[in-house]
Amino acid sequence: MSEPPKFRAINPILGSSPQMGPIPADLVLPWLTISFVLLIMCRSVFHLSWAWTGMFIVWGDATWWILNGSNPYRFLSKFIGVPKWTRHYIHYKPLHSKR
Repeated sequence: MSEPPKFRAINPILGSSPQMGPIPADLVLPWLTISFVLLIMCRSVFHLSWAWTGMFIVWGDATWWILNGSNPYRFLSKFIGVPKWTRHYIHYKPLHSKR
C-alpha cells in the first residue's frame, strides 16, 4: 500500500489584506479624514457638544465601513469613468498630400 501524500504547510497570512485587529487597514486613512472633517464641522460650525460630535463621527465611520467593507472596489469603482470603446471605420487621409 502506498503512503499518503505529504502536504506542505502554507503560511495562512499570504494573500490576506493588512488589518489592525478586526479593522481593515485600508479604512484607517478615510476614517481619520471623515473624523477630522466632522469634528471641525460639528464643533466649530454647528457648536455641538462632544456627545453629538462623537455620535456623528461614529455614524460617518460606520457608513464608510458599510459601503466599503472588505471589498472596496464594489462601491468605489462606480465613481471611475469607464471608457466606451467603439469600433469605427474611416478612410485613410494623409496629413500631408503631394500636389
